Amino acid sequence: MTFFDWYGASRSENSDGARNHTRISADMECKRGNYQEGIAMMEDLLRRKKFDVPAPSSGIAEGPAGHAPEPAAAVLMR
Repeated sequence: MTFFDWYGASRSENSDGARNHTRISADMECKRGNYQEGIAMMEDLLRRKKFDVPAPSSGIAEGPAGHAPEPAAAVLMR
């Protein structure tokens, strides 16, 4: 939702950003724990607004050049 709030809002008259009703509904669904429904609503909204839907993150932090950082235990054992 932050992606849409940032890139979906502008100073033009036709900008709705965080006030978009679909975005508000998706946020409410996520807060209720219905994540799949909220995500599906946001994906649909982004496609209708001609945004590229961001790929899901792997959940793993990446260091420079796309390499995963070393675990803390490996660094301490040196």
